[in-house]
Amino acid sequence: MSHLIITAVGPFGYAVAERLRDLVPHVSVVDAPGGLPVAEVLDVLSRQSGINLLASWRRAPRLEREFDEESFRTGRPWLPVILDHPQLEVGPAVVPGLGACHDCYRRRIAQHDNARVIRAATGDHYDAHPEAGPDGFLPSTALLAAALAAEAVDRLRADAASEAGRVRQIEVPAQQVRTGRVVGAHGCPRCGLGRDETTRSYERLPELLQGVWR
Repeated sequence: MSHLIITAVGPFGYAVAERLRDLVPHVSVVDAPGGLPVAEVLDVLSRQSGINLLASWRRAPRLEREFDEESFRTGRPWLPVILDHPQLEVGPAVVPGLGACHDCYRRRIAQHDNARVIRAATGDHYDAHPEAGPDGFLPSTALLAAALAAEAVDRLRADAASEAGRVRQIEVPAQQVRTGRVVGAHGCPRCGLGRDETTRSYERLPELLQGVWR
């Protein structure tokens, strides 16, 4: 059974981690008080094997990118659990070679986000000031996040392919849940077609037209 390594960021992240200890076997927690330097977090993760889970009280763009890169360097799955008020996100479950990466997910979200400029500025602020973030959360929200994350981890352990790319978005005030599966963006070197966008429209033509040219 794959070990679960939880990196907890902020009060909400710690609350989710503590509840996951009761719901999931074989768990260890990496503390990131006030935003542990990314290099130190990755150093800890590189010395352990299993499924990485990032539980955070708000978006942590740089840390999310580094988790994604670490996943594709090592081939290990990872799962973000982010309270981006008023929305709670569990996923997408990133499984290298079997589904979309987290970067593709954020790019697709930005495509349809009218406030993407504001969100980008907020993310830059959080990266520059790791201690910054919203105060307070409902204990029930942390419990819901932990329960959904536990289900996702169980599925990753049992059948990673069936869970790859799956994301759950919960509108916290209304308790409305949406579930979907992320599709990799064209041109992504990790999870897209794996071919250079500038040549992919014609690079296979010689192979496909061999019978015609004979």
